[in-house]
Amino acid sequence: MGARKKSAMGTIGRKATQTELFLQSVLDSIEDRVNIVDRDYRIIYANAALLRHCGKPREAIIGQNCYKVYWGHDGPCEPCITPLTFSTAKPQHASQWVKGPDGKDQCIERFTFPIIEKGKVKYVIECLRDVTVQRSQEHRAREQAKELAKRIKELRRAYRERQLVREQLIHAERMASIGQTTSSMAHELDTPLSTISGYCEMLNEALADETDRAKVQTIAEQVKRCQKIIRDALDYARGPADAPEPTDINALIKNTVTMMDYITRQARVKVVTDLADNLPPLNLDRDKMQQVFFNLLRNACEAMNGSGEIYISTRRTENSIRIALRDTGDGIPQKRLNQIFEPFYTTKEPGKGTGLGLAICRSIVREYGGKITARNAPEAGAEFMIELPLLD
Repeated sequence: MGARKKSAMGTIGRKATQTELFLQSVLDSIEDRVNIVDRDYRIIYANAALLRHCGKPREAIIGQNCYKVYWGHDGPCEPCITPLTFSTAKPQHASQWVKGPDGKDQCIERFTFPIIEKGKVKYVIECLRDVTVQRSQEHRAREQAKELAKRIKELRRAYRERQLVREQLIHAERMASIGQTTSSMAHELDTPLSTISGYCEMLNEALADETDRAKVQTIAEQVKRCQKIIRDALDYARGPADAPEPTDINALIKNTVTMMDYITRQARVKVVTDLADNLPPLNLDRDKMQQVFFNLLRNACEAMNGSGEIYISTRRTENSIRIALRDTGDGIPQKRLNQIFEPFYTTKEPGKGTGLGLAICRSIVREYGGKITARNAPEAGAEFMIELPLLD
């Protein structure tokens, strides 16, 4: 009976040894570093990959603290997840950048698994995978993707700018052609129109019948309108005069409002000014800039259909003087805000506008380094903003 028991025990021992050797062989074939620690972080097992990493034999590290053998620390590592496995009895996973024994940064992917005996975690299996190369490659790939996205964005912006420049060149060529055509037309049409106008005056004096005189007067008015269209086109084609001089912008606005008094009273429009004190002079051509204010005031009067108010203000900014003109009309349709400064574009009824007034305004303002914009004011109506640079 005793012999059989000893034989059975020997068989169990051999099987246990065989199982241990088999597990050892399996764990040693794993490329990840695997070890088992107890609750005091003492190493009770380490596979071949971990031994190669440490450069020490298994006998030299068994029983040693893992944080000292692997990382050269005097106590448990701060980013270690093994304590969490001991406390929760659950597997844990984390990727962390740490300093290796050689002082170089390493990205270590950690897996921990509890070994439970009698309902309590007695050991923890630690599996460490060096993913430094992989993470570095992923980081480089992300950076390359960002750089590629940046380049694509720049290419798209460059393409849009190229398209814009192309459109501007086509527009400039068209405007140059219009200018040449307009100048030629003006010379060709001025003489016959002046002749027609003169004969209209003579007929108006000679005719006794009021009906006939009214017809002649209508012809004369249409001739004047044709002449005005030609003058506006010529003004736009020629651009502003090259005779700028220091100009008091507030005085120029007041003078223009005074000149427009008859027109504003006829339109039943009140002009309210809020002009800043002590504004420095601007280098402008007075007549051309007065034409800008005249056009804006006239447009505002026509936009209010019989009554309203126009507010004009001036303010100094760091590098410019800002002039705002706002009416209390119906405003400008949103879809037309980007078109109103284009030549021959008009929101007025047929026969009531040439579409050159605001184009001329923009041309004059740009000549002096400024800009003019339009928007629908929050209060009501349309608001035009002019910014003119200060003298150097």
